[in-house]
Amino acid sequence: ALPGDVPSAPFRYDGDYLADIPAAAPAQPLSALELQRYLPQETPAAAAKSGLLSAVVYLRSLPVLRGVARRIPSHWQRRVKNWLQA
Repeated sequence: ALPGDVPSAPFRYDGDYLADIPAAAPAQPLSALELQRYLPQETPAAAAKSGLLSAVVYLRSLPVLRGVARRIPSHWQRRVKNWLQA
């Protein structure tokens, strides 16, 4: 404050800043069906990648292919998994 200023009341956000703004109507909660339209839609490419990842995980778990999976370096397995999850 400058010398000689008259002290004023403290600033209040609701009374000073929002004084001229009309109050909003109370928000109504949205149902799960209404919220679902805001979810990102899966693209055909993403669906294909997801299916391919599931197939690779299944094949890798088979006893016949388990040994083959162990011979593939882990960094390559991680790269393929990350690519399929992107």
